[in-house]
Amino acid sequence: MTTQSPTSRPVVIVTGGSGLLGSRLVDELRHDHQVVSFDLEGDPRSAADVEFICTDLTSDASIGRALDRVHQLFGREISS
Repeated sequence: MTTQSPTSRPVVIVTGGSGLLGSRLVDELRHDHQVVSFDLEGDPRSAADVEFICTDLTSDASIGRALDRVHQLFGREISS
């Protein structure tokens, strides 16, 4: 299912978006998608149009807060 964010691009979440592989995936996806990166630390090289949300993926509460933030920013639908 593809949905459109307020930016008219489908929203995708990349976990580990600041890591070696994740950052490359973010770079590829950001041209056609609104990318949201979940990671413990941001990537200072990340493009301005990438939304970073500090998230501890080992914590259900942290993931819940991150998803709440995505919903606030872009609505409830996320591409899959």
